[in-house]
Amino acid sequence: MTLDYTELNSQLQKLEIQASLAELHGMTSGLAASHPLSIPENRWQSLVLEEGIELSGATDERIVFLDLLLKYSMDVLSDENFTFEPLLPADSCDLRERTDMLAQWCQGFTIGLFYNGFHDAGDLPQGAREAAGDIQAFVSAALDGEDESDEIAYTEIVEYLRVAVNLIFVELYPSQPN
Repeated sequence: MTLDYTELNSQLQKLEIQASLAELHGMTSGLAASHPLSIPENRWQSLVLEEGIELSGATDERIVFLDLLLKYSMDVLSDENFTFEPLLPADSCDLRERTDMLAQWCQGFTIGLFYNGFHDAGDLPQGAREAAGDIQAFVSAALDGEDESDEIAYTEIVEYLRVAVNLIFVELYPSQPN
């Protein structure tokens, strides 16, 4: 199942959550990759929702949206066909916007990965450590031009993210749930 970035982004704006869709998907992907069965229920949402909201048993539309995004991230990461894709704007969008969203996705992934029990990259197995370090480096990604080489570089980074996140998930959670 593939989600539509534009449609979800519209829903997100209506919910008035103060984070980009790319950052939220990165965060839920990081949470799911770190260990999907040990995510603290209704606690992680406080990373993106305002102080004081009651999270326990909440039916707030924002909680539902965030939980569905987390479930989606967990489902695609545990898919044996490796269908995971970072949720980013379409290629028809401006390269600078896509690059900014890619950096936000990477920031969110890093937050999610280290929220769920890992303190830093040194706590991760070697392959996951290297992949997480690369993802952290992409937070400061900048592609200034609109030429073909920048488009190619962007495409290669997105493909690398897809593979790196799957690698982290498999290394941290080798016996995937069915």
